[in-house]
Amino acid sequence: MKKINDFEEDYYLPAKVSTVDGVNIGCTPCKVYLPEKMNEEPVLVFGSTESDVLPFKNNTVFSIRCDFRGDQWKSVYIESDEVFLKEYKVKPGIGGLTSGQVVAIPTELYVFHDFLKKVDSEELIYTFWITPNPLLSPLEAMGSTYTGEVFFTRYRKYRFDLGGGISVVFENHYSQSRGDDGEFSQFPYLVAMVKADDSEKSVRELAVNIEARLDDLLLFASLAVRVRTACKGWECWFNGTQSRFYRGDVIYPRISARNDSRYYLIDKGDAEDFVSHCYDFFGDLKDEYKLAVRNAIYAISPFDNVNLESSFLYKFSALESLLLVYRRSNLCEKIVDKPTWKRLRTKIKCLIKESPQGIDKRLRGLMYLKVEEVNRFPLKQVFIDFCEDFSIDLDDLWPVFGNGKLCGLAEVRNKLIHGEVFPTLTHRALDFAHKHLGYVLERMVLRVLNYDVEKTNCSKSFLKKEAVAVIEMEKELEIMSNYFS
Repeated sequence: MKKINDFEEDYYLPAKVSTVDGVNIGCTPCKVYLPEKMNEEPVLVFGSTESDVLPFKNNTVFSIRCDFRGDQWKSVYIESDEVFLKEYKVKPGIGGLTSGQVVAIPTELYVFHDFLKKVDSEELIYTFWITPNPLLSPLEAMGSTYTGEVFFTRYRKYRFDLGGGISVVFENHYSQSRGDDGEFSQFPYLVAMVKADDSEKSVRELAVNIEARLDDLLLFASLAVRVRTACKGWECWFNGTQSRFYRGDVIYPRISARNDSRYYLIDKGDAEDFVSHCYDFFGDLKDEYKLAVRNAIYAISPFDNVNLESSFLYKFSALESLLLVYRRSNLCEKIVDKPTWKRLRTKIKCLIKESPQGIDKRLRGLMYLKVEEVNRFPLKQVFIDFCEDFSIDLDDLWPVFGNGKLCGLAEVRNKLIHGEVFPTLTHRALDFAHKHLGYVLERMVLRVLNYDVEKTNCSKSFLKKEAVAVIEMEKELEIMSNYFS
């Protein structure tokens, strides 16, 4: 990242600052530092004197507008509707003057730079910045000439149809930066190139439409490698103008996919067909299923390392979300209808009231609180029906629900949610249970998307050869079951 106060800002403009409610705070000098790498974020630095930064003292969240016109640039416009205060500094300066500085981070930042030159026939092409994903990166080889010039030969690029006449091609672009020692370094980054021809919409309106479709496509690219892939923003050159948009609502993944296809859900050779199939099928799902599938993929493909217990609960919650949508879609939330249940509930309460001696008023009250659960469709039965309807075979995995002798993943979840601290003896078994829960959730998502599980790396045939957690499951399942007993 460019160093603040080293005169390396991208723009230095007067900024109109307002509260999020639209109340004007004032106008102050603003330095705009744009990121050099995708894992960085834009930074705004306001003020030079104490009077410049004083209005920020009681406003930790605000919005900005910069609109500058001059000879060097025909027009520069910068805006952000939500900027968070990061640092507020006031210190004595030379000659008795007090200097002030505010450092802030925008949630989203839009930069529009209109140059003097106009090209009426220029194509409208967007470059979307994508976080690393080995299955989307084009196949290419690096070479060099006898003069030392480096070049890349590209053998294949991945292309997808986003619908609405929009197609996207993934490429590697290269960026340069100068280090502290003055040496230049070059690093690649993944981009999605989109050519648009809709002249009736503005550049920003088109980008919003494309971005929503691209986010869904990246959802399945994330699932394919089991690590989150996201779009961090975009850039567009059109008719002599440069538009850039930096997304602050998307976190750059702090973990990356391993350079080993055995850890992926999908092999590289099947990636294009997999992503295309899932994207097309996902578009036809009901909104309720879309939300549940999206949540499940987020649980399968995290953006950061989290502890095992938290990951287990997140995955099981995603599993329950899928079952809840299924339960509601198939009208299996309640066992009997309201009139029937009303009569039955009255009889159950009467039976509790006439209970034998030894069950006092307090205990009866506790029983009354549990009566409503009697009419709820059992989660275990909903899960069984779900697996039957979607043709999901889980015979080779850790059972989701126990049978009295063997503990299920649901019982492990219940222990965790109530604060159970598992002893060291069960740590390996807990790790295995977590991996099996991931396999179960993956198979559920794949079948909801109507994709063949046997073509993936969570299939029976693959796991029994490659997954230690499956090969050695029986021993760890016995250890965990003994602990529960």
